[in-house]
Amino acid sequence: MEMKKCEFCKKEMPKQENTCPHCGEEQPLMGCIYAVYALLALFIIGAFKSCFFG
Repeated sequence: MEMKKCEFCKKEMPKQENTCPHCGEEQPLMGCIYAVYALLALFIIGAFKSCFFG
């Protein structure tokens, strides 16, 4: 079983779990956040490109 550290209490927890069994905090979904940032960056680049290069 793969393990990861809880973002809040820093104790080891199973990688597939979203809630820490030690402190009960829900872990942030970093993959989703990065995907949103990537889409936002592409949108901004597209907007600038269409404004300046018509």
